Amino acid sequence: MTALHDNTYDAILCVGPNPNDIVVYAIQSIYHFSDAKTIFVITSSKNFPFFSKLLTSVLTLVLIDEDTLIRETQLTTVQESLLELGASKKRAGWYFQQFLKIAIAKHPEISTHYLIWDSDSIMLNHLDFFHSDGTYVNPAKENHTPYFDFIKRVLDIDKQVDYSFISEHFMVKTAYMKELLEQFNTSAPKNSSWCQYILTQIPVDDLNASGFSEYETYGNFTVARHPTYLKSRILHSTRNAVNYYGLTPSTSDIYSLMQQQYDFVTFETWQPTSKRRIYRYKAVALIKYALDTLFQSNPVLREHAKSLTH
Repeated sequence: MTALHDNTYDAILCVGPNPNDIVVYAIQSIYHFSDAKTIFVITSSKNFPFFSKLLTSVLTLVLIDEDTLIRETQLTTVQESLLELGASKKRAGWYFQQFLKIAIAKHPEISTHYLIWDSDSIMLNHLDFFHSDGTYVNPAKENHTPYFDFIKRVLDIDKQVDYSFISEHFMVKTAYMKELLEQFNTSAPKNSSWCQYILTQIPVDDLNASGFSEYETYGNFTVARHPTYLKSRILHSTRNAVNYYGLTPSTSDIYSLMQQQYDFVTFETWQPTSKRRIYRYKAVALIKYALDTLFQSNPVLREHAKSLTH
């Protein structure tokens, strides 16, 4: 890593209408394990009281009302645009969150980089997101054709790499996201926002499903414009943590995941779960944690686990 690069960054979480314990653990894990300068939470103002209770003299958050970040676009605006285009408004929140992750690049207090972090993911290890010429990405295997059709149609860029940029996090260079945003603004017709322009470039059938990915778009745009900036780096993770520990993981559950040397884990709420399996895994984790506490094993990991859950 060279001193010529400014590698300061903030962390960004977009949080939906029903924040839960996982969101709290995600925020505390970013504070504990990352080098983020500031943690921004973009959510409905209705959720501000939930997050205000997390504020302490040590942990500070910047709360941003999602309906104020993009001047001409709110959730209701996206819903109306989808209906006007002949699509259902059911996916409005999904598209809106992606627009917010792009728009935060224009926030006056944002650092030279920002780490987009899924609010259902918990960091379990200190991660370095920078290499000597840029940032790392965590590659995935997804290959959803409509995403690349959009990128080709709007940016005239073909798929640049043999992996997907879609992950539970993405370190963004603010200046490069601004370049992408400027291209959207330039292409958008007069009296049309860049968000609305994006929606008009997606066929109706794809609008009703998944027609746009901010990660695939930014990733392929960046590789095309700045070929050496992004490098893939595989991290040890799982998206299935909810199948083992449910949506209310305890300190012993987090400790068990740390012992398995995961860099981060994701608790996806949509996944089907078995109460019997969860009970079994939580019981084993509790016994192991109690024994390790009794015999003073792995004290560092136990302290890390406590820091995320208290």
